[in-house]
Amino acid sequence: MFWSLTLREIDTILKGVVIRRKRERNQRTEMVWHTAFMTAYAPAKSREFWKLKDLTAEPKAASGRKNAWESDFAAAQAWVRSTSKR
Repeated sequence: MFWSLTLREIDTILKGVVIRRKRERNQRTEMVWHTAFMTAYAPAKSREFWKLKDLTAEPKAASGRKNAWESDFAAAQAWVRSTSKR
């Protein structure tokens, strides 16, 4: 099955796995944070306790501009032309 996938499909699958892992990590972190806050591990003053948003990994927006398919296609054509001249 793996060998029948295109690079775009593999990229999409890997991006999905990364998003799922970050979500699962954040869920576990929130559970541990709430457990620690409600038990004896919490400090006497609640404002001294770690902020939950500092512990969870926020998904970052993709930086930069997405290339249009035309520029990707032109780059692929240029690569094919350069390899076929050899």
